Amino acid sequence: MNQGGPGRSAEEISHSMKRLRNELDGDVHQIKQSAATLSDWQYYIRNYPWMSLGGAALVGYLLVPKRLEIQSPDAETIEKLARKNRLVVEHQPRKHASSGGLQSVASFVTRLIIKAATAQLMHHFANGIASQESTTTSVASPESSSNGAGEHFSRIMGDRE
Repeated sequence: MNQGGPGRSAEEISHSMKRLRNELDGDVHQIKQSAATLSDWQYYIRNYPWMSLGGAALVGYLLVPKRLEIQSPDAETIEKLARKNRLVVEHQPRKHASSGGLQSVASFVTRLIIKAATAQLMHHFANGIASQESTTTSVASPESSSNGAGEHFSRIMGDRE
């Protein structure tokens, strides 16, 4: 067959174009699948659970504002500032809460409820990941591991059912 020459027949050109279209269809389908996989955040959590956890911790660290630095100047500096700005400071005693015990109990119960709710949510999250893995394991490629983040988390937390 003469690939690029002017002597190619119409049938050869038609066959070549059909083969190219079939190859392009396959390439487009493969690119579409790759893009869907790359944009699926659950793929990264399943396949890279520790990297996902580290990334989430980094984002949390960057989003949380720094603590305010409280400076306590000495008495001489405060006196100079007060004279310079004609500052008048009135001393008012602090009011102490009379329900300290009740407030402590309420704080303890609130923290306990939050911890229980968090544990329950994490358990449901792990079960959701595990159920998704079981449905996608038959569809997944042979080189993908069946030990995803859900199974790791369930093993760490223990089965509570």
